[in-house]
Amino acid sequence: MIKVFPGVFSLKLTWNSTSRDTNNIQILDYRIKVIDGTTLKQIFIYPAIIRKPFEIEKLVRNKTYVVEIQARNEVGYGETANISTRTLLAGPPDAPSITNITINGKRCSLEWTKPYNGESTIEGYTVSVWVLLATNGSIYKEKLRTWNTTDTKYTLDLEWNHNYTTAVSAWNKYGQSFYGWERNISIGRPPEGKVTV
Repeated sequence: MIKVFPGVFSLKLTWNSTSRDTNNIQILDYRIKVIDGTTLKQIFIYPAIIRKPFEIEKLVRNKTYVVEIQARNEVGYGETANISTRTLLAGPPDAPSITNITINGKRCSLEWTKPYNGESTIEGYTVSVWVLLATNGSIYKEKLRTWNTTDTKYTLDLEWNHNYTTAVSAWNKYGQSFYGWERNISIGRPPEGKVTV
């Protein structure tokens, strides 16, 4: 028997099992398949699962999935047990998408779309900025800082001659969304004759 505890973007599974099957052969592990309940296409497969409960993540909110579990012993896989379930609708908002970036000198203005609110009023947004640094031919991100706002736009004061990446997340009473797609920002050199501080 499979039990499912749905989340907004995840499903936590547990199931009845023993260390041996009906023929008294040792169960080695389990295989879990996740199938889209609408298209019936397999979207995830997890082989050799030995722990439970097991959490399936990176799912879509308010969507139906079919979960199949099979035990494996030294002979192979046994019969499939399955359950149909649905992720929750209410929860953290979806991630905002930055739609417009305007650069004026070293000031950068961002605008983003208001995302689906997760069935609860969006209380604010967090704008995060990372500076892009190059070392030994590799580029890596270093967290610069975050700013909070209740608007769907924000203006940043950045530094001359740097490359940045930025993303926005949203908050409601259920918590913080994922960050949306990161967008790159390049602040060039100051105009000639400009005094830098």
